Amino acid sequence: GASLAETDRDIEEVKNNNKINQFTMKRVIILSLIALAITAITKAQTKTLPTPGTLNEVSYYNKSGNNLVSLEKGKADFVTKAKGFGFGGAATNYELQGDKSPIRIAAGDSISFIVSMAEGTGDPSAWYILFKSDVKKNKRIANYVNTKVYGGKSGSGDGIIAYTVRSLGNHVFEITPSVKLEKGEYFFVNQGTSLSYGGKGVTAFAFGID
Repeated sequence: GASLAETDRDIEEVKNNNKINQFTMKRVIILSLIALAITAITKAQTKTLPTPGTLNEVSYYNKSGNNLVSLEKGKADFVTKAKGFGFGGAATNYELQGDKSPIRIAAGDSISFIVSMAEGTGDPSAWYILFKSDVKKNKRIANYVNTKVYGGKSGSGDGIIAYTVRSLGNHVFEITPSVKLEKGEYFFVNQGTSLSYGGKGVTAFAFGID
């Protein structure tokens, strides 16, 4: 029969093998959990964003619910007014009726919008301007351009908000303001719609930040 020493060696070998097997199982479990976590994060990062049902209409992207909220749609009148009887140049504005949009968005650092463009029209930056408006006499007024006289320098209006554009595929784009939107009234204008109003206005998509 086997000696006592051989038996002890066999027992020790079994113990060592069990320890190795336990370590291997723990490692497999840990690696599996890490893989699941990475998969979950990847899925969250690559979630399918909603697509607008109507072309050329800007919607607010509600990230928490992964859904779109239609903005207030209306006509913004194209109005040019002289300053100082014309000697001070002129201000060209977009004027939208009403002092407050019914569409309210909570202030935050990651506000964005989504628009679906018609094929062949490029991205929204060629058509849409985002404004912060001033409220006067039940109107939201956005300063588009200021024109000077007697050699003065003309320039873009005070209320234009820069934004970045990200393609989501299939002519759908996400619009993200380049600065945090402070409390107030805002609206996009689609410059491509001016012909529909005889050059006297454009379609606007308005919202307010609270």
